[in-house]
This record gives sequence, structure tokens and C-alpha cells, in this order.
Amino acid sequence: MVNFEDMKPSDDRAINPFIFVGQVVTGREDLIFPVEIGENAHLQLAKGDYIQVVKHYLKPYLEMSAFGRHGHNIYEKRAIENEGGYSFEDLPSDKWQYWIVTHTDQMHEENLNTSLELADISLTPLFDVYGSQGHSHRLNSLVAGIYLENRSMAETRDVTVSHIENIKHVRNLLDEFDEEKRSKYSTIEKALKDFELLKEVPRNSPFKFLGMFSILELLLTHDSKNSDSSINGQLQSKISLLNSRFDEKLDFQNYFGGPDTFTNEMYVQKMYAYRSAIAHGSVADFDDKLQHLKTSENVAKFLYILLKKVLVHSLVEPQLITDLKKC
Repeated sequence: MVNFEDMKPSDDRAINPFIFVGQVVTGREDLIFPVEIGENAHLQLAKGDYIQVVKHYLKPYLEMSAFGRHGHNIYEKRAIENEGGYSFEDLPSDKWQYWIVTHTDQMHEENLNTSLELADISLTPLFDVYGSQGHSHRLNSLVAGIYLENRSMAETRDVTVSHIENIKHVRNLLDEFDEEKRSKYSTIEKALKDFELLKEVPRNSPFKFLGMFSILELLLTHDSKNSDSSINGQLQSKISLLNSRFDEKLDFQNYFGGPDTFTNEMYVQKMYAYRSAIAHGSVADFDDKLQHLKTSENVAKFLYILLKKVLVHSLVEPQLITDLKKC
């Protein structure tokens, strides 16, 4: 059984501010950690004093999780696949997998947090630690609890050089989206804040899908009495238009594997039907009307990718998004 030591940050510990992310990172290509993900910010495996600080703040949330209550620490275990599923063995302390982002820019720390999630690789910040001895931390306990609940093993992210460049790109966009732009493009500002709030909804809840859809509707649609401008119809046309402007287009057909006759608009129509079923308390039928979406988990993963792309593009072309909403 793992011993969750009650280790409080000591007065003589000198550490940089850092963000603890929920995932375990594996590097590919020519990545050497720590790796820079922006000015004065580095993604790295926690070592020494950083580990003790992470364990101190993480302890209550691991102990409240379904597996952690029995002393199972997902960051100190190796999963071994076998015929019955998985077994676990303890990792030596020098192989523990606590991943952090160190930084020195608390002024833009919120942008750094958001960029980790908005980036293609999707890293989930669970808490921030600041102060030279790590005495202070900022934590949404609901987010940490939801993320860790029912996890028997850590999520992994295979990070490439292109992923690192993408994080830098998103962070730069957020830094450039200054107070003046946030005031001018208040709808985009609200959408970014709502995106952050999605972490407070359990990952397998249908209401998470509903929340993601509501952000798309906020960004791209307007109320209209014209039947030709229904919310559903607006989303179909506007998402298709934006997809043609993304640096990397989303391949709806390849992802869902539906008939060749299915267009992107048809997939959006099906997703909207699922959204409406959730909103109205109906049973979503993935064996019949929604069969082309496969499963609720499958379509939720796709919508998350789509939403992130729209949000990032709203930072690239905020005026376009504003004009699209009106038309």
C-alpha cells in the first residue's frame, strides 16, 4: 500500500511557481525534457522538492477517489496488461510520474493554464503552486476530484515536437487577446471562460456534451424567427465554413466512418439532434437515428476537438467569428 506522507512545504524549499497536470507525458522524436512551451515555461517531470509539494496538495484528492481510498496512487504505479485486464506494480521513486509546468510569469498564468487544455494535446491543469517555498496554491477542488475519481491508471499523452509548437502558438494567441480585445469581443471572452467551467462537469456526463454545444451556439448563432436561419441550420453552414479555414481541417467522414453520401452538415445535424435529446430529457437512440455517430463517448470526443478548434480560431480571426454570429 502506498504511504501518503503528510509532507508540508518546508521554509527552506526554493521552487519556481508551477502547474500540476493530470496526465502522464511520454516524449517522442527529439524531445528532451524539460522542454520549453513558451517564454519562461517548461514542461517537465517533477523531481526532488517539487514531488513533495505535489504530493502534499494532491493527497486529499487521491484519498477521496475510488481507487485512492485503498492506497492506489496512479502516479506511482505501472499498469501491466494481462488476460484478466490489468494488474499494477509500484514504480521506484525515481520513476514516479508527476508532470508539471514550471513558469515565472504569474501575470499570464491563466493563459498558460488555458493554452494547455486548448492545445491539440489537451493537458489538464489540476492545480497551481506559487510562492518561493510552495506554500500557496490555487485549486478548484471540484475539478481535481472529478478528474481523479474512478481512475485506476493515469492518462498518458504522447507529446511530439509539433504538439509543443502548438502549445506555444495557442499561448501566444491568448497573450495577444489582451484586455482591449476581451472587452471588444466579449462573446469570445465568455466562451473561453465557459470552456474552463466545463472541467467542473464529469467527463462521462451527457451534460458535458450539452455544455460544449452551448459554447458553439454562443459563438456562432443568433436567435432568428426565420426558419431558414434555425440554430441547427446556422451551425451546419458556419461550422463547415470554419472547417475550411482551420490550419488542419477536421475529417468528419474519416472519424465517424459513415456512408460516402454523408456530408459534414449531416454530421452536425445528427450532433444537434443528440444535443436536443439531452436538453429535452429524451433517450438518445444510437442504434437508429443517431447510429452514424456510433456512441455518446465517440461523438463527445469529436465535439471536444471541434470546439477547441473553433475557440482557437476565434482568437485568430475574432472579427470573423463576430460577423458569423450575426449572419
